[in-house]
Amino acid sequence: FTLQTISHKKYLDNDRFSQIAVDVLEKTAEVVYNESDKEEALEILKEKEELDVLLILSECYFLQGNYENAKKYIQTILESDPNNGKALHLHGKTFIAEKNYEEGIDYLKRSSEENPLNFPRRIEVGDAYLKIGLKNEAAEIFETLESQNITDLDLAKIGASYLSAGDIKNAGKYLDK
Repeated sequence: FTLQTISHKKYLDNDRFSQIAVDVLEKTAEVVYNESDKEEALEILKEKEELDVLLILSECYFLQGNYENAKKYIQTILESDPNNGKALHLHGKTFIAEKNYEEGIDYLKRSSEENPLNFPRRIEVGDAYLKIGLKNEAAEIFETLESQNITDLDLAKIGASYLSAGDIKNAGKYLDK
């Protein structure tokens, strides 16, 4: 709760926040399981299948740019719960951050299939398609979303995706709505 409050109030930038969160989670593991070795305590957390804690830890590593550790913990989550939408989403974002777009898109698509009403996740799939030049695939996703009464913020996100891909015409189409 405290870390979430600090993060939302923007007292800390993402790097500093995620480092504090990792430190807190590691210390929590040590205290809860009376272990002096952080790695051993984290292993116990994994064994206990504390998926929410692992997801938070994965996201912290992702925010730090430590994609290998993020993927390691995400994989642990997916081994226990292969349809965990949040883990699938974070896994996709991690691969995208590493510029492994094909694998990232696969995970993002699986994540959006788990929760098809989560429009921002579907927008991220379209955005990833634009990053690798698959404009028709992106347009299909965005047009489908547009017909589903998305919010103005969602329209702005689509416009921003087109803008970052250098497509000013389509960016304007969505930003003008």
